Amino acid sequence: MWQFQSDANSKASSGSAGSPEASQRPSRAVWSDDASTWTAHFRDGSPRLTIRFRDQSLGETEPELLGWLPQAEIGRLETEDVYVRGDDLIASYSAATSPLRQQIYWRHLRGVHGVEMIFSLQNQELQGAPVAHVRSQLPATQVWLSNRLGQFEHLRPDGAQRLPISGGWVAVPLPRDRVYLEHLHPTDFRNGSVGVRDGLLEINWELFGEPIEKGVIRRARARAEWVSQAEFSPQLLAQRREQFACSPIPLTT
Repeated sequence: MWQFQSDANSKASSGSAGSPEASQRPSRAVWSDDASTWTAHFRDGSPRLTIRFRDQSLGETEPELLGWLPQAEIGRLETEDVYVRGDDLIASYSAATSPLRQQIYWRHLRGVHGVEMIFSLQNQELQGAPVAHVRSQLPATQVWLSNRLGQFEHLRPDGAQRLPISGGWVAVPLPRDRVYLEHLHPTDFRNGSVGVRDGLLEINWELFGEPIEKGVIRRARARAEWVSQAEFSPQLLAQRREQFACSPIPLTT
């Protein structure tokens, strides 16, 4: 289960984070398994996920995964509520200058080493076409992408170029025989790109963008998964993509 933690107080709890005063509310929640510790950061301007492996060196950079980047015109996101439901963590946000209510839903995947994140927008004005941006940063310089023929292509982007993501997924080889797979649900993919910034591999996705009426909720799903380099293959990727495409969205998100 997710355990809440506060910057000011390291004591963990597993209840709602909506009741304490803002200055006393937990700022993150952690989930530990046999191989790693996942941390959800939900009380700053860019909600995101980080992971630390058990065999990781003390000074080794932690990947920063699927961070929600607020639009400049929206301004700072304010946390409305954060709570645990079963094994899932849900955080809701708003901004004083925006008609959008936003939600992030973290859920651990069964049977694989990974997390699914569900991003939700609810429009509270008469009409709009909101766009959201999601970013991951990893200590890497190489990627596998899909080319126009649907084949794997091993690429090394530099700081001067951004490579378009055409298949809705990107795989990143990392030290210690790990491959990081990040992908959007096939029905949610709009466009994306990958490049290198300040020595880190940066993955960017653009979500939503279609007009939605007042009160309508628009959702998009993304997954962050880890596999070994020995098992990663086009067949494994196709299997994971199919599993993701067929998976039901939680009815109560």
